[in-house]
Amino acid sequence: MWKLQMIGAAILLLGMLYIVRLVRKRKMELKYALPWLAVSFAALIVDCFPKLLSVLADLLGIATPVNALYLVAFLFSVCLLFALTVIVSRQSERIKQLVQSAALSEERVKRLEAELMGKACDMEKEMQGKETAESAGCMRDMQAADDTEGMKNERT
Repeated sequence: MWKLQMIGAAILLLGMLYIVRLVRKRKMELKYALPWLAVSFAALIVDCFPKLLSVLADLLGIATPVNALYLVAFLFSVCLLFALTVIVSRQSERIKQLVQSAALSEERVKRLEAELMGKACDMEKEMQGKETAESAGCMRDMQAADDTEGMKNERT
């Protein structure tokens, strides 16, 4: 029996060290690691003092300590799943907002580029004359900007 407890304790300690290592390397956030560390610590205490599980089973009115262990594990799993569902929902909403913001910013950039292209062509026309501006590609660029604006108006 002692050998099994020692192996269990060693596995739990290695697991706890691995979780701490993940947090230190910033591969896992501390707020997600804390529940796992707490469960590992509780399991380590139960491993060191197995009579605690019998006391817990008696307090809860459960026939065998193993069933009490299954109940505690099930409740922990349900709580963890609920917490992760809330986190995923929040992140989904944040991602949606970021995508919308990026799309609006991209549209603003395209509009400003078209506006700047038009102003640059106007300035070039004034300085060099219409023929030079056309040969420099300003008219072609202005036409492309107008096409982009027309496509935007068709979508809306």
